[in-house]
Amino acid sequence: MGRLLVVVQVILAVCFMAFAGAVFSVQTSWKEKATNLDQQLTTEKDEYERLNKDYEALKTDTNEQIKNLTDSETGLKVERDNLTRELEDKQNKLNEEIKASDTQREVARIATLEAEERRKEAVELRKQNKKLHDQNNALAAIKRALEDEIFNLDVKEQNTIQRQERLVAELAKLRNLVRQANVSDGTMNVADVKEPPPLVEGRVTETKRGLRNGNDLIAFSLGSDDGIQLGHGLSVYRTGDKQQGRRPKYLGEIKVVHVTPDRAVGEVVLKAKNGVIEKGDNVTTKL
Repeated sequence: MGRLLVVVQVILAVCFMAFAGAVFSVQTSWKEKATNLDQQLTTEKDEYERLNKDYEALKTDTNEQIKNLTDSETGLKVERDNLTRELEDKQNKLNEEIKASDTQREVARIATLEAEERRKEAVELRKQNKKLHDQNNALAAIKRALEDEIFNLDVKEQNTIQRQERLVAELAKLRNLVRQANVSDGTMNVADVKEPPPLVEGRVTETKRGLRNGNDLIAFSLGSDDGIQLGHGLSVYRTGDKQQGRRPKYLGEIKVVHVTPDRAVGEVVLKAKNGVIEKGDNVTTKL
């Protein structure tokens, strides 16, 4: 029993010693680990602080760079907008220049066509001008011939008038001689024969449609004071105008049916073709 207790004590002592050694070992290892952990924590803390400082510095630099980039971006946007507007302005100017160029080309094309048409018109006008010039020369020759003919007719008219005046004067002398001799043919008295009207001219003052036989009546500015008598015949004509190219026109014959000292009325007994007697036309005994 004593041995057993001794053995038990020895075993217990060994166990206690082993336990104490284990506790000591564990305690020593824990302290080392704690020390190591403290050192590691301190190191990590220092590293953290360093990294935090680096982070703050990097953050500051990054913010500064972001700000700079933002400012640069804003400037680039402004520059881009300016360049865009400048590009649009240049594009608009280019479009306007293209449009103006197209317009100028179209104007030049139209001007070329007009010039060609004018050239053709000029050629045609030259042809027409030559034709008109030739016609004008021909008409001038005809005009000269007609003027010569008119001159000859005027000369003949003057000669005829002079001859008529001489014949009228001779007839008047013969009638005076007949009246003085009181000669009669047994049927009528020569003195009763109506003397021809003197060489006078007047103007138509009024025209009127006749009521008796439908013939027109013409009032004119000659009367008995001018030697006009009932039954006298007069010619009606319209004067010409060389400047306007209008020739004298014969209108017809009238016979005096009423006479006053300064005015007379004649009945149209012969009307020229296309001849219309109007106020202002001439009446004469010379034709």
